Amino acid sequence: MFFCKVGRVLAWIVFVLSVFGIVSGFFVAFSSPTLEDNMAMSRNILGTETSGEHITRSTYMLLGALVLGILSEIGLKLAATSSAKPAQHQEQDT
Repeated sequence: MFFCKVGRVLAWIVFVLSVFGIVSGFFVAFSSPTLEDNMAMSRNILGTETSGEHITRSTYMLLGALVLGILSEIGLKLAATSSAKPAQHQEQDT
């Protein structure tokens, strides 16, 4: 259950960072008039060769965060379901 909670928090952090990355990539893409300016701004601001490369990486991060979040939610639901069911032990008189 500990790892499910950590996965959930990590998924939210990666999700927020990836959305910020996508927005910053589009900002650089639409604010540069030429390809040379785009490449220069991308190298200086984003740390990638072009803004499209940064948008692609951020999209992959977003998809990874969604998968991690879904798996964490499934794990938490399974843990809640298994702890809600009382253990049924039948004692036999011998």
